[in-house]
Amino acid sequence: MSGEHRLVATFREVKRARDAILALERAGIEGSNVTLESGERDRPPVETTDTRGQDRQLAGDVGKRVAVAALLGTVAGALLGFALGLLAFSGLGVWASAIGGGIAGGAVGGVIGGVSGLGTSGAWQRAYAEVREDSVVVAVRHTDPGTVDAAERTLRQHEPGGLERYDSEGHRVS
Repeated sequence: MSGEHRLVATFREVKRARDAILALERAGIEGSNVTLESGERDRPPVETTDTRGQDRQLAGDVGKRVAVAALLGTVAGALLGFALGLLAFSGLGVWASAIGGGIAGGAVGGVIGGVSGLGTSGAWQRAYAEVREDSVVVAVRHTDPGTVDAAERTLRQHEPGGLERYDSEGHRVS
């Protein structure tokens, strides 16, 4: 599209490219401006309706977030329950309050971890599409050069094998 600045980063590993996409989204780069694709142009694209592999990987990533958030929620809930129990109860009531707080905190933490682990942008979903490990390209395009500057700083932190920038006329800048 005319008037758009482009940034193209090449990674050797899909995991690094996926991490870079997540970092771009955390940096405020809209997912609709980010693409992920195989760098192999001469091979036909991978066409598959079997998504079991991607589903397993997605479930594993979200599951890790759920487990960590549930653990943190359990600890925070137990501490809060204990503190409130000291104020309101005596004896076994304090411990019951701590246990109840831990259970509630773990449940809430798990839900928050699960929801926060689900991205909804197209770039995030494409990050789990099947791509070849030999060369993976993450491209960012935007009409605002400042947004592309921010994307470049973010991508450089993920050490791509190559990083090329193009101005709005399609000329290579770097």
